[in-house]
Amino acid sequence: ISFTIPNSVTVIGNSHIFYNYGIDEVFNKFIVESGSTSFKTIDDILYTYDGTRLISVPRGKTFTNNTFEIPEGVTFMNELSFSRNQNIDTLVLPNSYVIERYIDKNNNNYGFINSGNSLSVAIYLYTSIKEYEVKNDNTRYMSYEGCIYSKDGTELIAVPLHYTGVLNIKD
Repeated sequence: ISFTIPNSVTVIGNSHIFYNYGIDEVFNKFIVESGSTSFKTIDDILYTYDGTRLISVPRGKTFTNNTFEIPEGVTFMNELSFSRNQNIDTLVLPNSYVIERYIDKNNNNYGFINSGNSLSVAIYLYTSIKEYEVKNDNTRYMSYEGCIYSKDGTELIAVPLHYTGVLNIKD
């Protein structure tokens, strides 16, 4: 089952637009009509045309080894952009993504209704993500045992909600 974005649509909000879509029938792909200059899909996932914003991952989309590597160039993810997808265990962030430390609900430029850092607001709690990773050449962050730290390792920035086992905080 798919969800088609007509080429006449030019704006999709930042808040959780597709959060409840597909409750009755799980959708696994977005389709953007030919001629759109506002949106595109990469591997059935919806992005802005310039590829800087990940809008939504379809609820039923599956991934090899349950790992999703966000494409380089993405700098922003919509609130609850993972649309209750339960098929991702490991999320690999691109070097281009910057985690905003705190977004206050209903008092920001994004129109989010939840608060937290920008990564936690994008993922929220209705996913199966257990591990975050960043690439070794990331200049802002490092990953250690599934969590994200500042590049120098002195600050723990993000722990996935569904992290399992003992959390060994890096020295």
